[in-house]
Amino acid sequence: MAKFLVYLGLFLLCVIRIVHAQDDDDGDDISIFDLFSIHQGRFASCDQRLNTLEDYHQESIDSLARAIDAIDTRWEEQSPSGDLIRAAMFQFFRVRQRDEKLRKAVSDDLESVFDFLNGLIDDIPRDTTWFFCGSDFIVQREPTIDEALDEDGNGIIVDRELITISRTIMLCPQAFDTPDKPATYRAGSLGITAGATLEDWLPRSTTFLHEMFHVVFGTKMLEGGSEKYLLAEVVQLAQVRPGNARKNPESYIYFVAAMHYLFGAEEEGVPTKWNFAEGADAARVV
Repeated sequence: MAKFLVYLGLFLLCVIRIVHAQDDDDGDDISIFDLFSIHQGRFASCDQRLNTLEDYHQESIDSLARAIDAIDTRWEEQSPSGDLIRAAMFQFFRVRQRDEKLRKAVSDDLESVFDFLNGLIDDIPRDTTWFFCGSDFIVQREPTIDEALDEDGNGIIVDRELITISRTIMLCPQAFDTPDKPATYRAGSLGITAGATLEDWLPRSTTFLHEMFHVVFGTKMLEGGSEKYLLAEVVQLAQVRPGNARKNPESYIYFVAAMHYLFGAEEEGVPTKWNFAEGADAARVV
């Protein structure tokens, strides 16, 4: 069979999850290096991205913590804040106030990712969970071949072992350099104006968090063409197929972002908190 090369040049972040792995590393002070084998070297190097990756890691933890707290401690509040949490849960997951089982299911999913990012999940071992940065990291040579190749078509060898790719590869486009997205939530908070859409102000760090749902849940989550990314599609998915909304990583991302902009820690120079919960297509001052 003639071999062909498919260059994945549009992608700037790759998390590779090898499915059948057994070992794990534990540590008290968790960094991105405790969770992944971060590639540093000639191709697809993360050498210039390490600080950014640590920022993405920490911001993901912080934003998840706020979202979990909103669901677990403020859900029953008869207050404007409680109303906004319930509105966001309904908008993105079709969870109603009395749907205790579904409320807990969403919270548990968020907490599972939170636990992974804090090094509390034992069955996702660092040594076989690879993290590459750059647009030249892999050439997939043939659909039936799972050997990872570099830009020259050679097998990628790390620690004398050939890296393979599996069906659980997660690829995130433009996770570091998209100019029309804020890098962080703080940058987003400084730039939002009334009437803005949540989609326009998702920080680049949320691409990292999106991939963490794939790493933690694997095929439980929607993948490839089944996933919905655009805000209108995510909202529609909750309306017509709420079960799939709770399997769509970006649905969680929008919810987490809405909660972060609503409840995020006050920082010097950040003008206000924003309500996207009642209408993610139009920001309003809280």
